[in-house]
Amino acid sequence: MFKANQPNSYVPSKSVAIRPEVVSDVGQNQQIRINIPSFTAFLDPNQTFIKCDLEMKDCRGQLVPDPNGGVHSLFRNVLYRDGNNATTLELNEDYNANKSLLNHITQTPSTIHKRELFAGVQNSIGDTGDEQTLYYAQRSVQGGSTATSPDETKRGTNKVEIQTQLNSGIWKQGNILPVSAMNGMRVQIDTEDVLRSCQYVDLLGEFSNKQVVPIIMTTADIAVGAQLRNAQANYAVETNLDLVKNPFAINDILYGSESTGAGQQQLGSIQGFYEATGAKLGITYVPLRANSGGTTVALTQNTSVLFYKMADRQVALDFYLPTDGGGNVKNGRQEAPSYVLSNIEMVCQSVQPPASYVEGLLRASQTEKGVSFDIMSYELYRHNQSNTAGLFQCQIPTLMKRAKSLFSQPLSITGARNLATSSLSGIVDDAQNYEWIWGTNHYPSRLVPLQRYSQEKGTNGTFGSEALHISELQKAVVNVNEPVRNLHLLKDHFCISRSLTKYGQIMDLSTQTLSLRIDYGTGTEQKLFNNYVYGLRRITISRGQVMAE
Repeated sequence: MFKANQPNSYVPSKSVAIRPEVVSDVGQNQQIRINIPSFTAFLDPNQTFIKCDLEMKDCRGQLVPDPNGGVHSLFRNVLYRDGNNATTLELNEDYNANKSLLNHITQTPSTIHKRELFAGVQNSIGDTGDEQTLYYAQRSVQGGSTATSPDETKRGTNKVEIQTQLNSGIWKQGNILPVSAMNGMRVQIDTEDVLRSCQYVDLLGEFSNKQVVPIIMTTADIAVGAQLRNAQANYAVETNLDLVKNPFAINDILYGSESTGAGQQQLGSIQGFYEATGAKLGITYVPLRANSGGTTVALTQNTSVLFYKMADRQVALDFYLPTDGGGNVKNGRQEAPSYVLSNIEMVCQSVQPPASYVEGLLRASQTEKGVSFDIMSYELYRHNQSNTAGLFQCQIPTLMKRAKSLFSQPLSITGARNLATSSLSGIVDDAQNYEWIWGTNHYPSRLVPLQRYSQEKGTNGTFGSEALHISELQKAVVNVNEPVRNLHLLKDHFCISRSLTKYGQIMDLSTQTLSLRIDYGTGTEQKLFNNYVYGLRRITISRGQVMAE
């Protein structure tokens, strides 16, 4: 095959932008279908990429795509078929989780910066949370002047331009792709649910895993039975938090309780912010309660706390809005958070190889032997683990005959679909050791220890690492043609891996049963194992037909 980077050759080329079959904005749980026509002839896979605009919608706080993948976190499955829609060339199931697995170990400071520029990765929000970020505009006003004239402006969002290559074998195999001989090519991308693909970013550049953010109130005591909904359009409360470090958002539900957490109650729907005494944060809100019902628990100045719940930010909410300042209210609604992909197109680099090569390839594609090329791809086998602790064996019913490496990514079922945590990162959950079993053979020849990943090394929150596990991971990654650049914080991006071959060889896994055995000590979470079997997939064009094996 003709290489995309053929040395000492001038290859004319041009960019072709191809729009989806249905040109419209795309949100969660939808499809993007792109038909690359045969007249594009030959494509340079290294210079072919997805381009679009990405915007977050209806968010309370700063919701961003999971930073493990950026825009790739929004793509659940990616499917490639020939132009006749007869043959599956490649299927990347759970594409976003797989991308998350490889992103961490292959990144450098330079690639991190590149992903921020082109792939929509938002790694932090600075040290106050008030600055302009990739997806959000800076607050136009820090706060209103008084409780009666608060700033009720919702924080604006930015459209982020995306330009990134899909992490699929079809685009990474290095050869010019003969699209004309395949009668074109079809690309289908299934988008992911927002609850699995996105995270809320917390203040101070950290991604939140908190359910509440407590703020000590400084306003006067709030007595039992006070703050009737029908008595006033809104109420105000002051905090001891600096105005610029406001973790709340318009339409958040505000809660109050004693400092111990006892006596929790809903106060109301946040309507605005203002500058309280000493440049502190003041909050105005409309009560969420029965028409005449007041507070049920007394809140005491400098003792009680105010907070929001992360769970509230994940769902649509009904609330009350003041109308005329006289106590009249009406039902309002805050939609659940989402995202929108717009101006979608696939930018393809169409190239013109030498005429002799084109003639030879087209002639060969009509013969019985045909034209073949290999891509590095994977098959996915999922396995649910209902038991959280003890010995567990995961069956992997693969029949792959040209296998290269194995990766098993244990994802939390307990913590999945939660915007406070990543749903795409593997977890340790007190795993003690593991081994791969193929037939009667055990790989490696002794159990691989994992205990140190669960052993805190001191008071700084760092954990140990296991050299043999890391060595196995490195060999497996290199064997699928990916570079190993980062071995930091593997506990937070956990996976179990095994290289099956050396020196470019392959292994036939179809002759015996494959399984993974793991001992979980005092594990506490139910897990979904994403088992990726990496190997070579051959695409053959013969007598005008496209086949894949």
